[in-house]
Amino acid sequence: MKINNYSLSDEIKLEIGSRFKALRLSMNYSQTYVSDKSGVSLRTIQYFEKEGSITLENLIKLLKVLNIADNLNYLIPETGLNTIDLYKLGHQKQRISRESKTEHKKWGDEQW
Repeated sequence: MKINNYSLSDEIKLEIGSRFKALRLSMNYSQTYVSDKSGVSLRTIQYFEKEGSITLENLIKLLKVLNIADNLNYLIPETGLNTIDLYKLGHQKQRISRESKTEHKKWGDEQW
């Protein structure tokens, strides 16, 4: 399956788990071997290959064992901007706060 912007999240997860399994098998690595080398439990690897669910931390550990962690560079490419460049562009805020929808009443403004 080709992953694209129209793929459902569950389909993408299943595809990633399936691709991992295919690559692991092509390298003649058993689930036990990958578990021992990565520190990720055997049950987590089995679940990942079947259901596609895994934490980012464990995924990174597994990718390192298969020697493909450098492929993460393609997932979210570097922009080439550093913190100072972002500040100069006016991106110093990390969060946008919402304006309060409640009215602030002053003492004595109550209506009876």
